[in-house]
Amino acid sequence: MLQTGAQILTGLLLDLAFPASFAELGTPQRVLYLGLAGLAALRAVVAIARVALHRAVFHLRDEPTLVRVAHDALRGALALVSLLLVGAVAFVFDVVVGLVASGVVLGVVILVLWTVVPRIVRHRRRGRAR
Repeated sequence: MLQTGAQILTGLLLDLAFPASFAELGTPQRVLYLGLAGLAALRAVVAIARVALHRAVFHLRDEPTLVRVAHDALRGALALVSLLLVGAVAFVFDVVVGLVASGVVLGVVILVLWTVVPRIVRHRRRGRAR
């Protein structure tokens, strides 16, 4: 799901630059769009790097290092997908309803991910510890 969904989003982002309405975007929106396209490409490279690493060093028989690095690459790819999704939503809100609404949506998403979700996780963990 992570790979397929991110690939679809990357394809949609790359396709977005070609309709005539793209010319109507302001400079900040174009900068955000290019940042998202770059982030999508970087996410793909990081996700695929695990496979390339495995191919390149599997014969060395250093499985613990290979697993650790592949795990770190996957965590990096997940972080990049998270940024990409938040950025894509902010971009859509910016284009459709304006910069202020985009900022509010981005702020709420960050607030929820950085404060609400960790509190829920801590609360559930305390419940299991009893």
